[in-house]
Amino acid sequence: SREPSHGEMERFLSGALVAWVKTMGPLAEPGAGSSSEYLGLVDGVVLNDFMQLIDPRPTNHVAHQQVNGDVSLRVQNLRFLVRRIQSYYQVWTPSHDRQCAGPNARQARRSPSQQGIDEMRKILLLMLGCAVQCEHKEVFIEKITELDLSTQANIVSHIQEVTQNPENVLEMQWSELEELPRDELQAVTGTLLHQLRNLLRQRDKYADAIVELQQERDSAQTAQTAAALSQGRPGPGAGMRTPIGTGTDAAVALDSRQHLAVELADSKAKLRRVRQDLEERSEELLDCRAEAQQLSAELKRLQHESQQLATDARWVRAFRDERDGLLEKAGRAERFEADVERLRERLQDLPFYKARVEELQGDTAVLLETRAVLEQQLEAARARCDRTHELEKERLVLRSRLQDLHM
Repeated sequence: SREPSHGEMERFLSGALVAWVKTMGPLAEPGAGSSSEYLGLVDGVVLNDFMQLIDPRPTNHVAHQQVNGDVSLRVQNLRFLVRRIQSYYQVWTPSHDRQCAGPNARQARRSPSQQGIDEMRKILLLMLGCAVQCEHKEVFIEKITELDLSTQANIVSHIQEVTQNPENVLEMQWSELEELPRDELQAVTGTLLHQLRNLLRQRDKYADAIVELQQERDSAQTAQTAAALSQGRPGPGAGMRTPIGTGTDAAVALDSRQHLAVELADSKAKLRRVRQDLEERSEELLDCRAEAQQLSAELKRLQHESQQLATDARWVRAFRDERDGLLEKAGRAERFEADVERLRERLQDLPFYKARVEELQGDTAVLLETRAVLEQQLEAARARCDRTHELEKERLVLRSRLQDLHM
């Protein structure tokens, strides 16, 4: 892990998360400097006391109050803190099954390192999530409101990062999965698969680390044995062996054994690198396949939506033709009213036209009713047309996103 720059350390210590922790008490003596403040965090004393305020449940373990730079005590405090955070998320409420991604206490205790800062940030994020959801969250929220507005805004974004990002806290409400829509179910499944891939990757990483440490231990024991033999002393595990020989034969055998031990260690290192490279390439291939499947599913969905929009467009054209026909019929109704007026002027032909007028009035009434019905249908058609325009805009946005994904 690379050493952080002075600016990175200052940005972390002057950030919203550390400012929030300082609302409950100082991290170091006034004027002690950024290094002392960071040590105040990684020692775990202040953070464990803070966690006790958030979750006052009794525990079987008590954090060490006097660390004095002892790395082992520091790791014990941070491990105890991480276990308390995980325990809190698991029993947060009986209706939810929550799992939080536990930070690496060994990395967090490093003082200072970029990876240690990242792990400490995870710890503070999860503690913030605990604080704003505990039984007496009003106390912590009131402390947050005492900070400046920009810091409050950053803290709000951090809270959203904890509650909405499954990388930090994963809610597993198994009883509700059957009721979820297909899209949300696919999203939940994708999140779980991503978490599973991360766990497998971490398992392989730690397994490789164990194998590497075992090989280094074996190489060290071999080198120690060779060094002991070169000085005429038996090496580790050599108590039951008989002497190889004396004089020149012993020297030749010793040189050969040392040479073989070096070659064996070199071959093991090469094999380990090849295996690691193969695993990395396999993981990249799996990720590419998963991404290709997601893009294929997205393409099919967009094609289906495009077909649906084309069908809606045909319906819109049909409604437009029907609207034109209704408007034409409405114009005819106005002409019929004019004919009625002219017939009234021709009263001398009343006996002949009376029956005709009554017939036309009946037709006019029917047409007026039809007109009202058609106007209602026209309003429905207009609403559907507006909906079609909105769908067209959404289709253009989705097409733009698809083009961005292809690029």
